[in-house]
Amino acid sequence: MGACGSTPAPQTGGESSGLRSGQPEGDAGPDEAISKASEDTSTSIREGTVSYMAGGTIFQLDVRDGAKPVNLSLKLNALAMGQDDYLAVSRNGEFLTISTTRFTPECSEWACLAIVSDQGSKADSVLLKGVPVRPSGHAAVSNDGNRLVFAGGDGPHAQDLFLLERNGEEWVGPRLITEVSPHNYNTAPVLNSDGTRVLFDCGPVPYGQAGTGICEILVEGLLLTQVVDSSQHPDGKEGEFLAHHGDYLPDGAIVFEADWNGSQLWTVREGDEKPIRLNSEFSNDNMPCVLPGGYIASLWLERPGAVGASELKIAQSDGKKFVVLTPNLDVASLSCHATVSP
Repeated sequence: MGACGSTPAPQTGGESSGLRSGQPEGDAGPDEAISKASEDTSTSIREGTVSYMAGGTIFQLDVRDGAKPVNLSLKLNALAMGQDDYLAVSRNGEFLTISTTRFTPECSEWACLAIVSDQGSKADSVLLKGVPVRPSGHAAVSNDGNRLVFAGGDGPHAQDLFLLERNGEEWVGPRLITEVSPHNYNTAPVLNSDGTRVLFDCGPVPYGQAGTGICEILVEGLLLTQVVDSSQHPDGKEGEFLAHHGDYLPDGAIVFEADWNGSQLWTVREGDEKPIRLNSEFSNDNMPCVLPGGYIASLWLERPGAVGASELKIAQSDGKKFVVLTPNLDVASLSCHATVSP
């Protein structure tokens, strides 16, 4: 992890792509960029915010014409210095979770979970009877900030999901969620909009390797279903594949990344015979998350003319119209949510 605040804000780039938006020195926003990327110039993107990490720094970028990234790490530096990783934001944008060395002395050399609110003006380590919580990866947070779901190694499997609930100023738990899972690794949780269901990576191996699929379970630990079985190639091909990084679309469908034909984005809806690929022209398209109105943000690594960076891309839910918001900036992780008014 890099030191927060040490990386300058993203710079305008990608001249050859015709996509320039959301950058401190750029004069073109998503509306102009999407016009250049599509034959239909009537479509504009004006919804939600994407929080992302680049160079160890947390940025928040409203997805609207003329918006510029806000360096959230600078706000956190005013509270306490440290390093951050594994961000996730509640769907309403009110709460952010990070793994960080800030805020608590016990976390200064071994990062632990913290929850940030009030647009970066308030933050606290998550403590259970005074002991810091240290998840495996990011923790999903509910819209009221009172539920956290995270992965850890203290259950019956190599990695399980656990629930923490806040009672006043105290956190209570953890309560095991994935006891009924048939999978040895249960990680990367995502909460639905009302905080009652969890979408997560599930499989026999760690780190989203071949064999990983996507499961869903109620936060009470009931009704586990496998939403995506990576072994079931949509074209019937045999082999070992992976599917991971799922998120909920507004209509209840799920968007996810799979390597059935290289890393690409797919959707699946209840009743679908098989998953549907969003856009076959996008290869090495990773880690999707969904903005409030259904637009999909992802990290795209193979834009023509790019310099090998995982760039932040916003696309319509059908994958046809898109804009690259961080040309030539390597983004490490992202989380989509509603925009919070100042």
